[in-house]
Amino acid sequence: MERFDQIFQKIKKVDTIKDQYVGAIETSKQIELLLDSKRAVNIFFKLFSNHVNLEKEKIVFLLDANRPLIYSDNIEAIKNSYYYKIKKYFKERAKVYEYEIVDLDEWFTKDFEKYNLKFEFPDDGHWNKRGHKVAPKALFSSQLISNFSQNK
Repeated sequence: MERFDQIFQKIKKVDTIKDQYVGAIETSKQIELLLDSKRAVNIFFKLFSNHVNLEKEKIVFLLDANRPLIYSDNIEAIKNSYYYKIKKYFKERAKVYEYEIVDLDEWFTKDFEKYNLKFEFPDDGHWNKRGHKVAPKALFSSQLISNFSQNK
């Protein structure tokens, strides 16, 4: 647990200097951060699996879309970003542990292509009304909700 705390502290201290960055992470810090973050993901799933007293069928992870990728023409830069890589790793680990994942990438992309409206406030990365409208639709498409609805 102490190692997890150390990794978490490193993640929190990421430099936010106005440099080239994606997902609020300065590109020059991404390699070290990615290694630490992968360790944190591994620890998370190990602890989560051992301490959460629910069947795996009753758990779903809702992952935010890679919104810069949705809005950007520079897809290669985004795909090389910390956010893209750690999200991909998280999904891989969740699959190993047999947890359901609902990834908002597809949902937000389709909505953005149709309406051309962003999902966050202009002055920060939190979801706006649009984001909060699309995300529940994605969650309701999950196997967990489908199973719950069928068992009523």
